[in-house]
Amino acid sequence: MDTPQLKKKYGLFTAIAMVVGVVAGSGVFFKAEAVLDATGGDVRSGIAAWLIVGLVMIICTNTFSRLASRYDRAYGLVDFAQIEVGRPYSYCLGWFMATLYYPSLTA
Repeated sequence: MDTPQLKKKYGLFTAIAMVVGVVAGSGVFFKAEAVLDATGGDVRSGIAAWLIVGLVMIICTNTFSRLASRYDRAYGLVDFAQIEVGRPYSYCLGWFMATLYYPSLTA
């Protein structure tokens, strides 16, 4: 069975706009109160937490962009896991995402 191939139709600007819109969006503005509550109202700690999370997001984005440029597959994270770690792990990851991650994200 042939693996479907993706057509490369988005340029750099469109890809950056999609990532910023989907990943960052307006969520950073809605979480400010929760971050300040967690830090006891300490603005410096809140900004430090925001910067640390931003750094983690940049590292994750870099990792996924390198995987996506290395492998032309149509199924994303589960395919990357299968290639890099193995089929049993990707199988468990797929079930985790289908039964727990996406439903809780939607709820």
